[in-house]
Amino acid sequence: LDLASVYCVSGNEVTINGNHPGAGSFSGPGITDNGDGTALFNPSLAGLGSKSIIYEYADPITTCINQDTAVTVVEGAPENVAYIQISDPEICADAGGTVTLQAFGGSGTWVNWFENSCGGSHPEILSATADSSLIVINAPTTSTYYFAQWETECGVSDLCADNYIVVNQLPTVPDTAWASQIG
Repeated sequence: LDLASVYCVSGNEVTINGNHPGAGSFSGPGITDNGDGTALFNPSLAGLGSKSIIYEYADPITTCINQDTAVTVVEGAPENVAYIQISDPEICADAGGTVTLQAFGGSGTWVNWFENSCGGSHPEILSATADSSLIVINAPTTSTYYFAQWETECGVSDLCADNYIVVNQLPTVPDTAWASQIG
């Protein structure tokens, strides 16, 4: 079956084809069988989630029947990240080490992380590991804004959540010292 692995719930209806042109039938959520070995798949009628689509073919000579099942996922639009939690929101300039950023709320397939601006033409995107809602970065050396935005195959959320790490500069060490006599 020529079914894509992911469709957007707001996407257009698509024609799918079986492997026996002119024959076979389709069934499943969001399917309208055309009676000619093709069908229309409408993601919005199928609804969100994993969908099993069945293609069945009967050999006209032997009358033996076989079928194939393909699975696709219908995704919705991502929802905005509610807030970002920072493990150390205020650090000293010489802190070194790492800081953990975690996005909470919203929904999507993965989180895009940005430094100093959300999206834009040249954002500094931060990379995540398997769970993209949580990343560990090197501690910044200057105060920095961080932004998080959910994304799916269907696009990105409307807004980014943001949070700020304050990097305090080290105090200046005095170049002279003196003592006073008591008494």
